[in-house]
Amino acid sequence: MRKGSHYTEEHIEQRKALGGFGKGMTGHHHTLEAKRKLYLSNIGKKQSEETRQKKGDALRGRKQSEEEKRNNSLSQIGKPHPWAKGIPKPPEVRALISASKKKWWAEISPERREEQFRLQSVNRDVRPTKPEAKLYELIQETCPEEYIYCGDFSVVIGKISPDFININGQKKVIEMFGNYWHKPGSDRQRRAILHAYGFDCLVIWEHELKDLPREEIIEKIKCFHQRTTYA
Repeated sequence: MRKGSHYTEEHIEQRKALGGFGKGMTGHHHTLEAKRKLYLSNIGKKQSEETRQKKGDALRGRKQSEEEKRNNSLSQIGKPHPWAKGIPKPPEVRALISASKKKWWAEISPERREEQFRLQSVNRDVRPTKPEAKLYELIQETCPEEYIYCGDFSVVIGKISPDFININGQKKVIEMFGNYWHKPGSDRQRRAILHAYGFDCLVIWEHELKDLPREEIIEKIKCFHQRTTYA
């Protein structure tokens, strides 16, 4: 049907007699490949303001009945999202998503960025890992009541949520670096970022916690806590 044209009353009655509009697709579903093609064909397309307004007006104030909600829920059981299983996002889609996220993060203010990090952690059940818990015991043994755990995003400095922070007036943080998550040399980068915000930083590596004598780790913590200049 051409854009802007309308069904005549006669045509409507004929379609009703044949079973109604959309009868041809009843009971049929798009394949995952067809859904993928439809998704890609719509990338970059924007609906007109008039179309968005019409859709909004049609849905505004409408509430689904409990039966409709139940039927919709049952109809989706066992049906994964096209991207959730079997069909990964195409490279061009991943690139668009990545570029959009980077642009957004680059444009927001530092205050908004820190607040966003906190919001992202609201529903996370973040607790100290075993190495962090072990290091915290050594910190408390060396300088009791001087540092608290804040690796749950309760404290954000720039884009960093440090593991432990001093609570008695010193701008100092202690980080526990796991061997799996952190590359060699990343500790220097972490210290440089924190120094820019006026914080001194001690990094203890997981392999150090495992291989070095307990007394050596305690001495590191003690020297760090007592020093007055950046290392």
